[in-house]
Amino acid sequence: MSRARHNRGFTLVELMVVISLLAIMASIAVPNFTQFTRNNQVQAKAEELKTFLVMARTEAVNWRTIIELDLAANDTWQAKRPSQNDQLLRNIEFTQGKVKLVATNESGTGITDLTYRPNGTASNPARFTVCYDEDAENGFLITIQPNGSIRMHPRGKDENNTALAACE
Repeated sequence: MSRARHNRGFTLVELMVVISLLAIMASIAVPNFTQFTRNNQVQAKAEELKTFLVMARTEAVNWRTIIELDLAANDTWQAKRPSQNDQLLRNIEFTQGKVKLVATNESGTGITDLTYRPNGTASNPARFTVCYDEDAENGFLITIQPNGSIRMHPRGKDENNTALAACE
């Protein structure tokens, strides 16, 4: 006469197989998740910069005054209204070690200031690159035309829709 055994639980072998499968899946997922997080940080900072620039231009037009952007600081850029004793309108902060913001003119020379006039035009054309650890492939380019228009180009592309050469 045989009795049916009722197993309750897992054997050690079954448990080790499940744990090893979970470890393999985690080793695949973690690097992808890390890159996804970095890409989101860069995109968020690029969109924040674009909003900062649009706000400065809008303020210049709405208040019919000059708005100056101080881009000289390493970790905080500021928008000021000089007609009101350099009233601070807004600032944008970033950490140099993670996401890098670089402001240059058309020839690639760094700029430390930009001015929006009451008619919405910019004092000079400018290029802003936003990257994480010099990774141009996942960086963003934001351009300002002399007429003041602001454009954020697709990820990893420059104004000619070719690959972004560098984060500078």
